[in-house]
Amino acid sequence: MPPGTGEQVLALTATPASEPSLEPSDVVEANELVESVDAAGLHLLVRWPEIEPEPGQFDWSSLEEKLQIFGAGRPRVVTFSVPDTAHRAVPEDLREVPFDAAEFEKRYFDALDALLDFLSGYDSEAPTLYLSIGNEVDEYFKGHPGELSAYESLVDSAFEHLHQTRAGLPVGITTTFEGTFGADAETWARIHATADAIFFTYYPPYDAAATTLAEQPLVDLPAMVEYADGRPVVLQEVGFSSSVDLGSSEAAQAEFVTNVLRTWSELGAAVPFLGWYYLHDVSGDRCEEMVNYFADDSNTSVWEAFLCHLGLRHSDGTPKAGWDAFVAATGE
Repeated sequence: MPPGTGEQVLALTATPASEPSLEPSDVVEANELVESVDAAGLHLLVRWPEIEPEPGQFDWSSLEEKLQIFGAGRPRVVTFSVPDTAHRAVPEDLREVPFDAAEFEKRYFDALDALLDFLSGYDSEAPTLYLSIGNEVDEYFKGHPGELSAYESLVDSAFEHLHQTRAGLPVGITTTFEGTFGADAETWARIHATADAIFFTYYPPYDAAATTLAEQPLVDLPAMVEYADGRPVVLQEVGFSSSVDLGSSEAAQAEFVTNVLRTWSELGAAVPFLGWYYLHDVSGDRCEEMVNYFADDSNTSVWEAFLCHLGLRHSDGTPKAGWDAFVAATGE
C-alpha cells in the first residue's frame, strides 16, 4: 500500500517554485505535484498573533490564504503554536502575562475555540485529525526554564477544556525529536504523559556525516513509536536539507527520504500522519523571512542552508534526487 492511503495520511507542504519569479501558475503546479504523489493531508501551523491582532478580534485572512495556497479540503493536523520554537508567539498585550494566569487562560481558550470553529465552518469537508497546542516547545523553554511550571498548568487545563468541548479530537504538544530524547527527556515525558497523541518534528541535527544521518530513520521512527506507548505518533514535520554547506547532498537527502517513507509505511497505524517539509526550496524574500525568524546574528548562514534547502525540488522547479526518491517510495 502506498504511503498516504488507508490507515496513514501523507502531507507534503506545497511550496511553489519561486524562481525566476513566483506566478499564480506555480501555485497550481505545486498542488498538482503534491496530488500526484498521493499526499492527501495538510499540516496547518497557526500563530496566535496572526489570527487575533487585537484582543478579542479575530482576523482569518492569513489563514484563508494559507488554505488557498496549500490546498483546502485536505484532512489536516493543526498546530496552534504557543510557544513557537524559540518564540513565545502570543498577542502583544499578553507578552508579559504568565501562562497560568486566569486572563491568559481565558484568551487562549477563546482563541482555540474560535480557530476550531472557523476551520469547521470554512473547510467543513476536511476533518481536523489531530491538534497540537504548541510547536517545538522544548526549544522555547531552553531559554525560559522559569516559565515551564506555568506552561505545564496551562497545558493540563487546555487538555481538559478540549476533551470537554471537542470530544474525540486527539490533542498533544509538539516537541523536537532531539529535545524529547535529550537532556530534558524527563520533563517532556511528564508533559507528554497526559496527551492523546505524541507530536514530533524530525530534522537531522547535521552534527554527523550526512550518510549516517540518512540512515537514522531506521532507528528513530521505531523509537518514537516505543516512546508513545500505544498512542499515535504524529510526524508533524519531517525534512532533510540537501545543502552542501551543511555537509549534506542531494544523494543523502534522497536516501533519507527513502528510509523515512519505507519505515513509516512499515509502522502502519502507529504513525498515522507524516508531514513532509517542503516540495520546493524557498528563495528570495521568503527565505530571508524564515531565516530572520529563527536565526540570530551569529548563525544566519547555517539557518539559510538548513531552512531554504529542505525542498525535494529546486526553487526553479527542477527536481532533486530526493523528489525521485519520494515518487518511488509513494508508488510502491
